[in-house]
Amino acid sequence: MRSGMIAGMWSEMSFEDADDEFGLQRFEHFDAEFDTVFVHRGELRAEGDLTAGDLLRGRGLDPGNGGTGELVLHVVAGDLVVGGALLLDEEAPECLGLLVTGNLRAAVVSVDATLLYVHGDAAVSRLIDFTTTDGTLQIFGATGCPLLLHADGDLWADSDGVVHSCRSGEPAPVVAEVMTATGVDSRLAVEFARLGRPVLAG
Repeated sequence: MRSGMIAGMWSEMSFEDADDEFGLQRFEHFDAEFDTVFVHRGELRAEGDLTAGDLLRGRGLDPGNGGTGELVLHVVAGDLVVGGALLLDEEAPECLGLLVTGNLRAAVVSVDATLLYVHGDAAVSRLIDFTTTDGTLQIFGATGCPLLLHADGDLWADSDGVVHSCRSGEPAPVVAEVMTATGVDSRLAVEFARLGRPVLAG
């Protein structure tokens, strides 16, 4: 389900001005050099899923037209509440980041080649999928999530649930239906979580 975000809710700023106002680089390991920042002031709610394509459409852009080649950061200056899944790489035609200055709440979060920063807490009720070697996931506050799957991406988060490295060679604590001969199928795990089906075994 799409969020139905309305175009025109984002204002453009230079990274320097946005950093001065919102303290974007609070993370010790914040090392991305963004070209442009688009800011949404106040809480942002998406009743269904929220994708990178939705962020672009919220700025009045067509995700199907390709990217600009710039590294673009979307800043939610407040809380982000997603009723379904935050799918940050879906319809992402350019290198894209999302930074939430408040708290994040979602059922599922999936990050691959994009960048997600949360200054507050992250309450994710089903699954965080970060099985990538390219992206960044940094959560400054507490992370509440039953299962966080990760590989070799830039992960800075302290979750209170099961944190499973898909590169460790250790048995995965997930249901057999999302396993393959080589390990966890993160695509299936995300699909199970989005449907409300159990992903953790036992």
